[in-house]
Amino acid sequence: MRVLGVDPGTISCGYGIVDDRTGDQKAVTYGAIKCKQSAPMGERLLLIYNTLDELITEHKPDAMAVESPFVGQNAKTAIAIGKAQAVVLLLAAKHKIECVEYPPRIIKRVVSNYGGADKTQMQRMVKMLLNLDKIPEPNDAADALAIAMTHFQETQISRLNDQIR
Repeated sequence: MRVLGVDPGTISCGYGIVDDRTGDQKAVTYGAIKCKQSAPMGERLLLIYNTLDELITEHKPDAMAVESPFVGQNAKTAIAIGKAQAVVLLLAAKHKIECVEYPPRIIKRVVSNYGGADKTQMQRMVKMLLNLDKIPEPNDAADALAIAMTHFQETQISRLNDQIR
């Protein structure tokens, strides 16, 4: 299975594609879509849409996962993140790919085994678990890889639960 993880944002939108065809997760590509803060919101969302659309077309993920906005953020930030998240959901629908949302606490728990992990802990775990030479940068890319990794774990748990029933 190949998963595109997205850390939504309208100034920096992280993406990471993780492949697990043999039971060993590998990073395929990762990075961040950098938008000019001064650009109108519509232009930023279009850049995110077009870039992610190209990534989906090129890498053909089987599933997508996106971080859900953290409610504790200020309202303006939460709304902007929600707009970027909507772009991700729209692209998933366009390409007929399952897209699952995960809250930050679940992502941290799955990747670091601690729901309150900080950015540095998460980056180190992503590097270690994906056997990367260096910590993925920028932070948004590391977060996106963690989101993709979370989807693998949660999918595996769901399959095991289905077998038990």
